[in-house]
Amino acid sequence: KLVLSSAYGHQFNLRLDVYRRMLVYDCVEFVPSLQLGDFHPTNKDMRDIDKTLDCGMGGRDDPFDFDEDEEEDLDAPAEIIVKGKKAKTAAETTEQQKTEVYAELTAARVMQSRLFRLRLSLENLKGIRLLEHTPSEAEHFAGLSSKGIGVLILDLCTPLPSEAFASRHVCSGLQAHDRFKTIPDWTPQKVASTASRHYLIGEHDELQNVLGAIVKVSPHVLGLLGSGQ
Repeated sequence: KLVLSSAYGHQFNLRLDVYRRMLVYDCVEFVPSLQLGDFHPTNKDMRDIDKTLDCGMGGRDDPFDFDEDEEEDLDAPAEIIVKGKKAKTAAETTEQQKTEVYAELTAARVMQSRLFRLRLSLENLKGIRLLEHTPSEAEHFAGLSSKGIGVLILDLCTPLPSEAFASRHVCSGLQAHDRFKTIPDWTPQKVASTASRHYLIGEHDELQNVLGAIVKVSPHVLGLLGSGQ
């Protein structure tokens, strides 16, 4: 069984490759580890922001450019917080500026991380069904959405082949990093290489739309639904 759980919204995304008739799972490697209350940007943090946010396209219009040959302690707290054309010492930095730098650094970390991909051929399905669960009042107060929860269950004829797994950088200035390359199974304990069933959990209406799109491009899946498999 394959169960993947997102740490935040859109870390895991499901899409349909209409032309290849494949379901594609996209998963961003990045998981937040910084806490705003304890956040103090370092020189390395500021360099990462400056280099990454424009995805390698020359950087921002920044009067405080970093000299690559300049020796500095990258782990030391940043003495300058750059925002537009203004510079302030860390001690003078306002909470709003600190929040803005935190958001920029988080965006930079996302771009520096990898995007994992898993592709599943619709022809490799031997069963598919969508279940719905309406959260009770107690579950709603416990944090579940008040909307109906759906579970799309996929039964596979055979586990996924090695070429089903790939990755690339989310955003990089190097073209080679922006192309998907086949990698070993990236799922926890490499479970997707042996799993014969996948559970996709989300809002029921969204999964119903996904299922509707699938049957439009796959007579095979339409036949499976018609036969009750």
